[in-house]
Amino acid sequence: MKERNLEQKKTPMWIDLVRHGMTRGNEERRYIGITDEPLSERGRKLAEQCMYEMPEIVFSSPLKRCVETAEILYPDQDIYIIEELRECDFGIFEGKNAEELSKTEAYQRWIDSNATIPFPGGESREGFRSRCLLGWKKVISVCQEQQKKSAAVVTHGGVIMNLMETVTAFEKSFYEWHVKNLCGYSIYIEKELEKNGKLDLPAVLTGFLMDLCIGDPRWMYHPVCMIGNAITACEKWLRAWFPKTKRGEQMAEECLYFAL
Repeated sequence: MKERNLEQKKTPMWIDLVRHGMTRGNEERRYIGITDEPLSERGRKLAEQCMYEMPEIVFSSPLKRCVETAEILYPDQDIYIIEELRECDFGIFEGKNAEELSKTEAYQRWIDSNATIPFPGGESREGFRSRCLLGWKKVISVCQEQQKKSAAVVTHGGVIMNLMETVTAFEKSFYEWHVKNLCGYSIYIEKELEKNGKLDLPAVLTGFLMDLCIGDPRWMYHPVCMIGNAITACEKWLRAWFPKTKRGEQMAEECLYFAL
């Protein structure tokens, strides 16, 4: 992560998401979720070589590998434990690697689903995401209450991937946010519509009145309507021109995309 001068920040809040240091399970490429294993000797040495900017407040998953990493990276800082920021429960995959699981029916079924079905005996993607967001809201709430402008959250790869996919403005999928040990992302929070779990009513009303007064006039031909009419007009011609196959439909969609 890039170093920043906190005194020069013009933003309400910066939050650094940092993945914990390496564990023995990480070194052996195992599914390590709820297993509470400490940093490996190599992981501890690598963490001790890192130098990160000191935030005003530090949060951590309750699991040992995260707490140990936070203590190394941010010495002399109090660490706030957020239970919801623990790693996903991998169920029967826990503690095993892909090679050991490759011949099992449950693992093959999970792979065939593009990793979208719940882990057998473990957590679902939706449940995991909801839990991560709850932990994120707790972090934001504490920072707002204590008027902190910078924070560090030491947590797990899955948690970081979930948060980056969900709370940022980037259109990237869950797996595109994969992060290595001791690496992470910085999130800049410019404005919070929600304060302490309650909507900022004046902001909502102001936005509504502005949209009512200067929003899209009813007499103006809206661009969305224009695009919709253009698609309708082109659809019959495209269906007649291209073959009625999956590849034909894809080619028609590409032509329509570039035309519009």
